[in-house]
Amino acid sequence: MGRASHDSIKDDIVQLLRANGGSMGNYPLMEKLRCNADTYWKVKSQLIEEGLVVDWKGRGGSLKLVEVERNAPTGKKVAPATDEPESTDLAERKLYGPIVKVLEEDWAPDKRINNFVIERTASQGRRRTGGTWSRPDIVLASIEKLSFVPGMRLDLISFEVKASSNINLVAVYEAVAHLRYANKAYVLLHVPKASAHDDRLQERIKGIEEEAVRHGVGLIVAEDVSDYSTWTTRAEAERHDTDPFKLNDFIQLQFTEENKRTLEHWCHGPQVETQH
Repeated sequence: MGRASHDSIKDDIVQLLRANGGSMGNYPLMEKLRCNADTYWKVKSQLIEEGLVVDWKGRGGSLKLVEVERNAPTGKKVAPATDEPESTDLAERKLYGPIVKVLEEDWAPDKRINNFVIERTASQGRRRTGGTWSRPDIVLASIEKLSFVPGMRLDLISFEVKASSNINLVAVYEAVAHLRYANKAYVLLHVPKASAHDDRLQERIKGIEEEAVRHGVGLIVAEDVSDYSTWTTRAEAERHDTDPFKLNDFIQLQFTEENKRTLEHWCHGPQVETQH
C-alpha cells in the first residue's frame, strides 16, 4: 500500500475519532476502515509519531485524538480567567528560566548526568499529551552510557514547579501522573526566606514530603531557585521502568525539533560521554 493510501487512512481515522467523541477502539476502527491489521498498525504508529493521537485504554486497546487547539463552541462566551490563577501561573512561569539554568549548570553535574537536554514543556500553549496532569513544567532527558553495562539508557526526569502561593498536596499527585511518561518525577517548591518561619506552611510541606516518599516522588525545596546552594532535597525520586514506547511518544510530541535531533544523534551515534 502506497503513501497516498496511508495518508487517506490517517485522515479517515482522525475523522472517525472526532465523530466518536475523541476516542475509539482499535478493532472498531479497523472494521469501519475495512483495512487489514498490518496496515492499521502501521498507520496508527505514524499517527502517534506525528503527535496526532495517543494510545488509550479499553479492551483491545484504543486511540485518543490529541487536539492541539480547541475552540469554544460558536455563540458561547468564554468566561475570563480569575486574577488569582493567572497571578499564580505567572509567578510559576517566572521560576522556569532560573530553574532550567540551575538544572543545566549544577543539578545535572551533581547527579553525574553527562548527556542531557532540557525542555520547558509548560510553555507549549494548549498542546496535549492525552490525559489529566499529563504535562510537567520541565523535563530533563538524559542518555547515559556506562563503562561495564552494555547499551545506553534513556531517562526522562520531570519537574512540577510550585510557587510559594500554590504549595499543596496536589503537586505530588500531579508528579505521580507524570510517571506515565517519565522515569523519575520531582516536585520543586519555591519557599523564599521570608516564608521559612511560617509554621502552617512548614506543616504543609511536611505533609507533602510524607506523601512524596509514599509514592516514590522526589521533593526539592528551594529558597532561591537561581542559587543551587539553597536547594534542599527532602525526598529522592525513585526510578520507574516506564514503557519505552511511552517515553518515545512523549519526546515526539513535547520536545523541540532541535532537542529531538540531539537525542536521536546520541541514540544512534558514538558521541556519548561514558559515565565511570
